[in-house]
Amino acid sequence: MFGRRKKKPPASSTIPSDGIPFLTASDLLSPHERLIKKIRNDAGCTREYFDNYYLPALERLAEMLQLRPFGHEGEYAKKGGAIQVAIKRVALTLKLRLGTLLPLKCKPEEISHRGECWTYGLFITALLRDFGGQMLGVKIIGFTKVDKAAGEWICWKHSMNEYHHYRMKKEEGITRSLSYTTTALHIRDIVPTHGIEWIYSDLELMDCMLDILTGARKIQDNPLYSIIVRATSTLRDEITFEAAMNTLEEGTQNNEPQSSTNELIDKETGEISIVSAKTDMRHTGIDTPTTITPSSGQVETLPSNDIPPKMDDPPQSIEDYPPEPEDEVTPQNFVARLKIDMQKKRITPEYAKSEGNNIKVKYPSTFRSYTDSPSELLNDLRLLGQVIEEGAVKGISSDRIIILKG
Repeated sequence: MFGRRKKKPPASSTIPSDGIPFLTASDLLSPHERLIKKIRNDAGCTREYFDNYYLPALERLAEMLQLRPFGHEGEYAKKGGAIQVAIKRVALTLKLRLGTLLPLKCKPEEISHRGECWTYGLFITALLRDFGGQMLGVKIIGFTKVDKAAGEWICWKHSMNEYHHYRMKKEEGITRSLSYTTTALHIRDIVPTHGIEWIYSDLELMDCMLDILTGARKIQDNPLYSIIVRATSTLRDEITFEAAMNTLEEGTQNNEPQSSTNELIDKETGEISIVSAKTDMRHTGIDTPTTITPSSGQVETLPSNDIPPKMDDPPQSIEDYPPEPEDEVTPQNFVARLKIDMQKKRITPEYAKSEGNNIKVKYPSTFRSYTDSPSELLNDLRLLGQVIEEGAVKGISSDRIIILKG
């Protein structure tokens, strides 16, 4: 009777089921605390320097990526996949670095202070590998509290508080060259200023880093590239990654601790130089981190690997990376490779184990660690007469037991 004006319901502040909240670096990195701890230990620097040099780069990368997937298909094409791949690659890269002499052909008196800088450069290179492709391949569209589209969220332009939530939009047609260019443009957005200054103090390191990050690939014996390719080849799935980490960690634990000196052999003259790990670094004028030398295996130079062929398009999944030549798996060498990996504990008994002269294998999980086409590999093994028995099929993706001739 008095015609009261109806009040509008308050705008909902809840996020729609298909919406994604913006997360801080702390929230984005918290699921990866275990690997970040390994990264800190293998970086070999004090906690203070890790927090000033390494952690800011991890945090900036995480906030810029948010929950982007890695590519559009494969093991890591899921929310948070891009961050997951970056951190796993860094963890494996620094683990491999423990047994590698960097830089190559370095004067004995320079190894100590330059080695720490090269470790940091390797960390940054592994962290930023394919970063541009992930940024361009998936756009983040911001929305208001009432779920109204408010435009693309540009990480270096907008704060996370400007939007209430977001959705992701897949972008097609991102070329390989554009992916590399974008990565190079974002180096200063991720690496802290003092980190840039440190890298800038070693021109050879900077050249090797940019050779990878810009996709130039003009340095045939780039030692950073060799390590990163080896690390990336283990990222096909969780089984392969965990097995690789366990193998590397067991190798470092079983080896005797290094003494404070190392022998450096000049390949041209045969002269042996004794290199002290306690070389004073202050004469360089660079405020380099104090090193905590982790226990590692024997220091050796990496064999130079042929650079894999260039790809026209950026990787859409981790399987798009060309394998290293020695990692090529064929039906003819599959059983032999499997036996070696079992002996070296790269594959756990849960997935493959010996029974007399035969091998009991879980299919398709174990096969996926070796090939993108497990069914094709199985068919070829049947034709070769390697398959003795096959368990019943329980479902499309369910594992079943395959018995192979040992």
